Amino acid sequence: MVTATSRLAPRISLGGKMTATELAKPHAPVDAVRERLNDPAIAASVVTLLDNAELLSTLVLGVAGLVERSDTIVDSVASGVSDFKASRLADRSPLDLPGPNELAALLSALTGAAPVLTEILGSPLLRLLRDRLNDPTVLASL
Repeated sequence: MVTATSRLAPRISLGGKMTATELAKPHAPVDAVRERLNDPAIAASVVTLLDNAELLSTLVLGVAGLVERSDTIVDSVASGVSDFKASRLADRSPLDLPGPNELAALLSALTGAAPVLTEILGSPLLRLLRDRLNDPTVLASL
């Protein structure tokens, strides 16, 4: 039995037929959905969504969990970066690899020296030296 306060449930008249006032009453949301579903592209999209409902549910739950734990994740990443920086500063190895700023300065200097290096590598003197070092008699004397 449908009460007067239940606005979402359909009204049922005696005999199972709708009254004239119920037929004339506009069902705008239902009609809008029905009209949109008549479009083949929309219908195909809805079918695709229904076919992948389980996957979508899993993705939504995963994203919700990620957002729920975002504070913990950010704190862990920040702690890891801080630990890495501290260990890098405390443990200077004999290799003493350059940092990002030093590497940028080295690359800048190398870029500036590239024309001179190209000229030296292509010079006849260097070719002569290479040929002499490849000579078996020179190699034997070394």
